Formats: sequence, C-alpha cells, structure tokens
Amino acid sequence: MVEYFGITPDLTTLGKIVGGGFPVGAYRGRDVMGMVAPAGPVYQPGTFSGNPLAMAAGIQTLKLLKEPGTYEYLDKITSELVKGIIDAGKKAGHAIRGGYISGMFGFFFTKGPVYNFKDAKISDTAKFARFHKGMLEEVYIFHLHHLRLGLQA
Repeated sequence: MVEYFGITPDLTTLGKIVGGGFPVGAYRGRDVMGMVAPAGPVYQPGTFSGNPLAMAAGIQTLKLLKEPGTYEYLDKITSELVKGIIDAGKKAGHAIRGGYISGMFGFFFTKGPVYNFKDAKISDTAKFARFHKGMLEEVYIFHLHHLRLGLQA
C-alpha cells in the first residue's frame, strides 16, 4: 500500500501477510528500529518471532508476487468478486457499496459512499451478520467483522 499510494509512513506494521498467511508480524519505523535489540534496549520476543515455517511461506509468497502479471490477475479476480457481490446485493434490493485494491477488498451495506471510518461505521451491521451467516452456510468464508478487509487467497 505504501508504494501504491506513494507515501512514506512513520511506522509500517504487517500481520500474517508477511508470513504467507501464517501467524507472524513485522514492523518498521523511522524512530522505532534503533530502539529494538540488538541496536537498542528493548527486547521484543514472541512465540512466532522468526518462525522458520512462517518465514519460508513469506519468502515463497513474495516470489510468487514478483512474477509478471500477478498483480494484474489479482486486480481482475478481485474486481469480478466485488462486482458480483455488489450486483447480487443490489438485485436483492440491498443498499451495498464496495471497493478493492489488487487482492484486498471490502464492502458495506450502506446507501452512501464509504471514504473513511466514519462512513463505514454507519453501515448496517445486522445485515452484514446475516450475509456472513448465509455465506458460511454456502461454504464461502468472509471475515466475521464488517470493518475487516477481505483478501483473495
């Protein structure tokens, strides 16, 4: 996202995406790295710190993402998914909005556009809960919370 939007953040945090879906986290920051051992006084251990399986999965994921056409393919299939969900929701008479960037997507049961957290908070959470339950019954897995980002797998 940093490169996509052309920004230089003060702090970047990454979750399971850095481990190819395995539980791990990573961070990087201008004023943070010098505070963490071995350079600084803060020792930051963890159960999954440097986990070999997660690191191997992360490296393999990065290799796959570097292949030509990968991001274009992710953009295509995510566009189709989001368009399909929105079209089906509208056909069923629901106010629904959504968007995506590459393999990440989100959608909200709301009439107005969603530009920020304030807009997202007013979406119909009860309707999302019913949608989520229905999708699980059909063996489609979406994140349980309406404010969480979806990822193509």
